[in-house]
Amino acid sequence: MLFKIMRNLFKENKMLTIFMILTSCMTALVGCFIYGVYENYRINLLEGTNESSTVTIEANDWSGWMTSRTDLLTYDTGDENLNQLFRYNNFSTLTKGDIMKVVEQIPEDMYDDIDQIQCEATLENDLTGLAFFDFYFRLTKDGFVNTLNEDTAYGISDKEYNDGDRHIVLTEDFFDENIGVSTGTLSYDGEMARTLKGLGDTVKIAGVDFEVTQIIPKECWYSIPLTALPDDTYMRSEFYIVFKSPVTYSQYTTIKNIVDGSISQDAHVADMDLSAASDLAYYKTIIYITAAVALLFAVNLAVLHKYVIECNKRRITVFRVCGACRGRCVSLFLGEALAVISPVFALSLFAFHKLLYQRMVQIFPNAIDCLNIQRYAAIFVAYTLVSAAVLFFMLLKNISAKLNFTQSRSSSLKLGKKAGLMNLLIALQLAVVFALVIIMMSAIKDRTVYYSQFKEPLSKNGVIVISEADNPNMRYKEDILKNLDKATDVTGGKANMIGVHKKSGDQWTYMSYFPDDKMKELPPYLKEGSLPDPKSKIPQVLVSDNFGYKVGDKLKATDWDGVDFEIEICGILENNQRLYGTGGYNVFYNYDDDYRDFYYMYNEQGRGEEFFVTTEGQMAKVGSKGSYAFNSKLIINYPEGAYTIKEIEDLAPQVGFQIYGYTNKYYKASESFVHKELYTLSPIAISILIITLFTAVITTMITTLRNLRNYAILYLCGATWRRCSVLNFLNYLSIVGVTIVADAIFFIAGKNTILKGTVIKVGWDNIGGSAGTT
Repeated sequence: MLFKIMRNLFKENKMLTIFMILTSCMTALVGCFIYGVYENYRINLLEGTNESSTVTIEANDWSGWMTSRTDLLTYDTGDENLNQLFRYNNFSTLTKGDIMKVVEQIPEDMYDDIDQIQCEATLENDLTGLAFFDFYFRLTKDGFVNTLNEDTAYGISDKEYNDGDRHIVLTEDFFDENIGVSTGTLSYDGEMARTLKGLGDTVKIAGVDFEVTQIIPKECWYSIPLTALPDDTYMRSEFYIVFKSPVTYSQYTTIKNIVDGSISQDAHVADMDLSAASDLAYYKTIIYITAAVALLFAVNLAVLHKYVIECNKRRITVFRVCGACRGRCVSLFLGEALAVISPVFALSLFAFHKLLYQRMVQIFPNAIDCLNIQRYAAIFVAYTLVSAAVLFFMLLKNISAKLNFTQSRSSSLKLGKKAGLMNLLIALQLAVVFALVIIMMSAIKDRTVYYSQFKEPLSKNGVIVISEADNPNMRYKEDILKNLDKATDVTGGKANMIGVHKKSGDQWTYMSYFPDDKMKELPPYLKEGSLPDPKSKIPQVLVSDNFGYKVGDKLKATDWDGVDFEIEICGILENNQRLYGTGGYNVFYNYDDDYRDFYYMYNEQGRGEEFFVTTEGQMAKVGSKGSYAFNSKLIINYPEGAYTIKEIEDLAPQVGFQIYGYTNKYYKASESFVHKELYTLSPIAISILIITLFTAVITTMITTLRNLRNYAILYLCGATWRRCSVLNFLNYLSIVGVTIVADAIFFIAGKNTILKGTVIKVGWDNIGGSAGTT
């Protein structure tokens, strides 16, 4: 029956049938993919992504040394009451058994993603009293692999680890009664200490005897298998699952579910920091892209159904003349359309799941649980109901309750007569496509803008260095070029120390001096306020949100060079974002050996003092200059062959800098990282390209076919084809005009509302790309 309907439809109107099949197929395939992308970035937005590769599991409660043998502690606080409290208030809710419960439930498909698992314990023993024991191991399908001192020929074997053998590996120090070394609460030559005799001797650890099976030539080192300890052995308050790459949401969720489902009474998974502010804005942008694609599908559906009715007007008239009532015609054509659309949509869903779903999950791992049989069924039902509803109301609107023979005859002589709805739908199609291209180009630019600031110097020959603190040889560009006389350029962030005048004395901290153009290209994200105004009378600065400053506050300060000045706070920095340059000293830097090293990952929780950001132009108003000598990672370029590696290494202590690598390595790593970022965007871009091309084809074909009869009548009435073409072009221009107005209203109104927290920027380059598409 289905094939008969499709065959008859194909005979009567090939183009209509093809459009119906393609629309259903494209909606299913691209729609499911876009939904997966939406879910991936929605989860990223809600849960965040993390640059750390470690998931930390923490004990719910712990105290002191976390050992069961408090009587062995010799720590003296100087207060006997405190001594008693310290000695007898030592415990941990995390045990060896808890760790093994988690390890045993980690799925095998995650083994290859895990570099190693790390944990520690403070264990009593009759050799050293109390001592720290480290346990590092990796999981494989064949069992444990001991990774503690993996690069040596010594240590506990994998077989011993898997069998839980009570063996201990010790260095020869423990067999020398004349040596006086301590690793715990006892020393080898102390009265309570004992010296081992040789292989086969035993050491009691956590109440269990371990046999000495190896004596190795290394200072004061020992090792036992974690698997040999009793399950109730206290472990230190944290253990770590270290992944080979930054932790994904699905990995974090898997570990959290295991911990919550097995040892929640004893431990929990530590929260992980949310994504950088720039990434959150990017995630919001991708979500807007998925929303725009969904809207485009809806409009395409409406256009298609409108075209279905246009193509069947003659058949509808024939049926009405033959006595068919309005309801009969509606049900007939509705059933005919659904008989084609629904099966094709269902088959396309099946094809997506079998052919594309796993590939999508590889690129967007957080989409792993977004589609299942229930979701596919819901998507199918929703699509069928929406299609039926749209077509039903369009049929009702276009099929009169009473037959009217004069309606079509009187309306056919005017181009565009009663085409208002179709033209509006086409204008909406183009508006969505136009906006989609702008949003997509903004997303691509956001993924490359940070790298673009350093791409040129990294592509040239050079060295990556950090100057010694306040080194006069490295303060300014001219100093560096003077001391490395063959160097040609220096690239990196500048900073200065400033002492903020307070009642309690000067509070010394750091201020980053952005180049003025970088403040425009890489504007920091703000909680409130605005960027520094170049026209301000006194220097304006941005400040961290950890010392209670408000927008409009004015401060007096002195920089490291002795320049006194007044500054005005114009904005409060958003937490957790990349800032051009350096954050000074005494803060954590997670170096990646690519372009990201030239940015400071600002986090207010990691600073013990305020942090200021301004521009070189602002501080030039008062004569204050930023310096490269405050922990800035710099690129020093020089011609090929100007220096050998040994010459650079010899210059390092003379000039006063530390070498962190060379540009060729950083350039390759940066290119690789950016390509991975763009690789993630490429399937989204391809999907948008496909749906854009499909929309363009369906729009052009429908408008042309719909007006073909009108053109023929106009031509027979004396109009030339040139005149018809002009009329068609003017009609298209009117549609494009509506499109431009609609998009202008959307972007202008959204700039300070729904688009404010995104990376969407409307520039001439984006407008040009969109204009080319339309």
